[in-house]
Amino acid sequence: MSVVLEELELGGDAGPWERAGFAVHGEGSVRVGAVTLRFAGEGQGIRAWTLRGGPQTDVDGLPTRAATGDPPAESGPKHPNGALRLDHIVVFTPDLNRTFNALE
Repeated sequence: MSVVLEELELGGDAGPWERAGFAVHGEGSVRVGAVTLRFAGEGQGIRAWTLRGGPQTDVDGLPTRAATGDPPAESGPKHPNGALRLDHIVVFTPDLNRTFNALE
């Protein structure tokens, strides 16, 4: 089974995403394809992620949660900007080899 990203917890709020043309749900989250983006207020960047079929421990300091329940549908809501899914995410690290090893 492959590892599937289901959710990202991000610092900040949904305002910039909405201004960039993403449909924001009533609770202030954005769903792009099968991935939900939840905004945690203060700070910036990725604060945690939820994976299906992946490790159940933090990955090189990034809090990692295990997905539970049924997986979400592959397609999310329509966005004014036409986005259908996330192509990639960027994680900054001070030690690339250590992070690669943790992801493996």
